[in-house]
Order: sequence, then C-alpha cells, then structure tokens
Amino acid sequence: MYDLDTPRFTSSQVARAAGMSLNTFRTNFMRGHFQMVGESIAPAERHGVPHHFGLRDAIGFAIVGELVRCGVGPRDAWEAAMWGFAHTGTEDRNPGELFNYGDHGMTMMLYWPATKTSRVVPMALDKMALEFGELFMPQGYNRVNGVVVVMLDFIYKTIVATLEDNAAVVAAAEG
Repeated sequence: MYDLDTPRFTSSQVARAAGMSLNTFRTNFMRGHFQMVGESIAPAERHGVPHHFGLRDAIGFAIVGELVRCGVGPRDAWEAAMWGFAHTGTEDRNPGELFNYGDHGMTMMLYWPATKTSRVVPMALDKMALEFGELFMPQGYNRVNGVVVVMLDFIYKTIVATLEDNAAVVAAAEG
C-alpha cells in the first residue's frame, strides 16, 4: 500500500500529474475554487516556497482535472473529487483508495452536473453494479439529463506511477 498522507509532492508536481498548468492550479486556489484540506498537505512556510501535498490529495487533484476536462466547473470538480473520493470512504473503500478490484471490480465516479452531486461506485466488468436508470435518477433527485462517468482506476494508477516513480528517482539522486 502507498503512503497517502505524507506531504512530499510540490504544487508543480501535482499540477503536472493532474494535467493542469501550474498557473491554472494556483489561480484556482486564489479564486477559492480549491482549498487546502486534511493532514496530507503542508502549506508553504513563506512566500516563494512551494506547498507540499500527499498522494491522497494528488490523486484528488487528478480527478479534479479529469472532471474539469469533462466540463465540470473547478469548484464543483474539487468538491466531488475531495469530498466524494479523496477524503471520504465507505464500508468497502477507505478514503483516497480504490475498491478492491477482486471483490468489487473497477472504481468509478458518477457526477451529476444538474444536481452537483457525485457518487463513487464499484463496477464489475462482467455485470452492471447499477441499474441503468439509476444513472439518470440519482438518489433523492428527480430525473436528470446527463451524468459524467470517470474511471478512477486509470487516474489513480497513472498518478501513483508518475509521482511514486519521480519520488524514487529523486530519493536515489539524493541518497
């Protein structure tokens, strides 16, 4: 298992891994679309020194990036990614982690733009874990016209490989 909480990745590393420019990343913080939450973040001690993020938040920002590329606004994408996945779990999934693939299949995020709600669900490849109608009738709401579906397994594995490989190279160079 990976260390999700130690703040060891800079803003530029997280932004690049999430597919955002550093300027866009910083601008979203300045505008209040993104916030620093949790213990896996180390705010900069002074101006000119980068913030550091843990893997949990880096994965969250990668999900934000994907939701934004799908047309979701930055603030709504941040809330869905951080409170729907990175910092919230379920009985079968720890915060910031995928469902166990062998038991549950892939991990997907469903986001309903009309209601600004999200849900992280397991999806076995050999069967639908959700009724098709549930995609367009989220819990507690009337019918909605669209849903954004994001495959979290690919995002998670890409971010882990990118940042963990980079961390290993840096550690080897320093050691």
